[in-house]
Amino acid sequence: MYTSVILCALAVTCGGFSAWRAMACVVCIGALVLKVHHEEILLAAQHPGYLPSMAGTWRLLPLIW
Repeated sequence: MYTSVILCALAVTCGGFSAWRAMACVVCIGALVLKVHHEEILLAAQHPGYLPSMAGTWRLLPLIW
């Protein structure tokens, strides 16, 4: 789901480029990255088996991160 939000933000930014759209896209991506980190911390604290399963899984963008 987060990847689709990033792709939509990039599409809106590229569709009619402006500095405001670019800043909004950067803020959106930054917020999602922080959200992913926060969710991983919560999941690791609640579910002991989460860390081993997370090791082989892409977080946000397949083949990138």
